[in-house]
Amino acid sequence: MKTLAELVAYDKANPGKLAWATDGLRNFIGMMAAWLNKIAGTSILTVPYATMPLGIQDTIAGRTQLVILAVPAAAPRIRSGELRPLAASFAKRVPGYENVPAISETFPGFELVGWFLVVAPAGTPQDWTGSSRIRKRRSACARSASSPRAPRRPGRWRKPFGPILRNGAGS
Repeated sequence: MKTLAELVAYDKANPGKLAWATDGLRNFIGMMAAWLNKIAGTSILTVPYATMPLGIQDTIAGRTQLVILAVPAAAPRIRSGELRPLAASFAKRVPGYENVPAISETFPGFELVGWFLVVAPAGTPQDWTGSSRIRKRRSACARSASSPRAPRRPGRWRKPFGPILRNGAGS
């Protein structure tokens, strides 16, 4: 299989033969697997793993046939030739992986992009910059966020998380 369409066709012709390694149905990768099964009309078995390195190993060894991974986790295995990307969950092709089609090219409207918040305990003082360890982490987060490679979605996080941040989670 070299494309998502080939994967879907294979599963429909051979139900019960495919399984993908995930981090469980309650997590990002597991939700993506369930959504893909639903929109594609496939029945690929979801095999939850406590850690994704174990899922990667089992896929490379052939115990599962597929694994869903974040680009940074997949990149070394793709470069080494151990894994072959079939599709990316972004709305458009991923920079650096332009030869990998977006899932939305096969299933229009599909987009599932992981995004996370960096949070601190509610009691963390406003002026917490005195610690050199915290300054280093804060500086690393700022560099990551300002990187030209960082995704840009202005305002998308503010609407759903604004009330949470205003009501004490950030104080």
